[in-house]
Amino acid sequence: MLLAAWWRTAPKWRWAVAGLLIALTLSGTLDLIRVLSGAEAYREFDSDEIAIGRLIVQRTAPNALVLDAPAYNPPVFLTGRRSLLGYPGIVWSRGIDYGEREQDVRRIYAGSPEAAALLRQYRVDYALVGPLERSNLAVNEAYWGQFPVVAQAGAYRLYRVETAAAPK
Repeated sequence: MLLAAWWRTAPKWRWAVAGLLIALTLSGTLDLIRVLSGAEAYREFDSDEIAIGRLIVQRTAPNALVLDAPAYNPPVFLTGRRSLLGYPGIVWSRGIDYGEREQDVRRIYAGSPEAAALLRQYRVDYALVGPLERSNLAVNEAYWGQFPVVAQAGAYRLYRVETAAAPK
């Protein structure tokens, strides 16, 4: 509308209006070519994440609670299984105070002295340790070594912790 108004009201600037119209059209065309050619591909999940997602579906109960990194794209989201804490940005937008639970997730992954009690408190059945957890949380690999591995794909390991999480 702005270009049309300039075209009508300022005849001496018509060359600039035509140039802007061409530039706007070409920029959209270039973006469309980039998308259609596949020059830039965006993937939400890689092959290892899809593989561990399939294994989680195969080896866990539909109502299992899985501990994973509070992120927007953990492989657990592919499974339909419950997650102890979802993406904080979404949780926050729903008016839920996630701060304490996020700190508890960090304590559990770090293998802090209260980790076993927190696993019991939240009734965690499984814990996923992979690149997301290692890059976002201080994962204590030695702590997780005490739990049996029930599934593994690439750098992902799914640990069974329900014996530690069973109510006493």
